[in-house]
Order: sequence, then C-alpha cells, then structure tokens
Amino acid sequence: MRTIELLAIGIRLLGMYFLVKCVQFIGTAYASYHQMAISLPEFNPLIILGAYAITAVLMFAFAIIFIKFPAIISKSLLPRTSVESPVLPGSPKELLLAGFAVLGVYILSWAIPDLIHNSALLIVIPRYEQSYSMGNRPYDLINLGVSVVEIVIGLYLTLQAQGLVRLINKVRYGEA
Repeated sequence: MRTIELLAIGIRLLGMYFLVKCVQFIGTAYASYHQMAISLPEFNPLIILGAYAITAVLMFAFAIIFIKFPAIISKSLLPRTSVESPVLPGSPKELLLAGFAVLGVYILSWAIPDLIHNSALLIVIPRYEQSYSMGNRPYDLINLGVSVVEIVIGLYLTLQAQGLVRLINKVRYGEA
C-alpha cells in the first residue's frame, strides 16, 4: 500500500466521522433552537435556522466529498515529488480494519461518558426536583437515545470491522 492510499483511507474515515458529527449536530441544533426561541422570543428565528441549516449542509457535503473522493483529496495534500512513494507493509484490508476499530473506539470514548451522564440525569433529577417530568423534559430522553445509538455504532465499528469491510467490498466490487 502506498502513502496516497493510506491517506485516502484516513480521509474516508474522516468523512464517516463527519457524518456521525453531522447527525449529532442536527440533534443539538434542534434542541438549542427551541431553547433560543423560549429564552429570546423577540429574536428572529430565521437567522438561527439559516445558520443551522447552512452548517448542517456544509458538514454533510464535506462528509460526502471525503467519502466519495478520498484519492483526489489525498493527491492534493501530498507533496509533489518525482520519487515514487514507498510501499507500506500490510494489506489495505488490514489497515482498513485497524482504521474502523480506531474510529469505533474513538466514538465509544465520548458515547459512554454521555450515556452515564444522561442516565444520571434521568435517575437523579426526579429525586431532587419535584416539578421534573418526562413530559416537560423530552430532551433528556432524546440525549439518552442518541447516546445509545452512538454506543451501538462504536461497538459495531470496533467489534465488527471485518464484517463492515466485507459489506463495503460486496457493495463496491460484488465480492463475497
């Protein structure tokens, strides 16, 4: 595997990370928009909605570009030399497996603390705050659900990286 191929794998993984962060951003933007609308009723909501929409579209566009065209991006990032890049040890499949596993561990590194925090909110707050109810605070339930989905994605990437590589090869090349 050459340097450009390795860089292309990293760029594709970064694109997948952008997709995860884009979904996370949309949930956060939805919640913060409602908080902003309640706390500042005189503020024009179209400005906030426009900023959130532009940000989400840009994040999604970069994610798709990084996933779809990693080789073009890696060519522009590497220095132009007349010397051929050395072949790196290891097969592309092994490097892809390692990349997915690292991405899964990274996702788990923020999702597990979020799950603990959101679970603690749902367990502890009702004991001390009598006015707290699920009808008044669905945001906490949504956060808990997002944390669970993030953990499932992280576990799948970490533990089933080989299955994901097989699925990608099957879709891309028709391999079994």
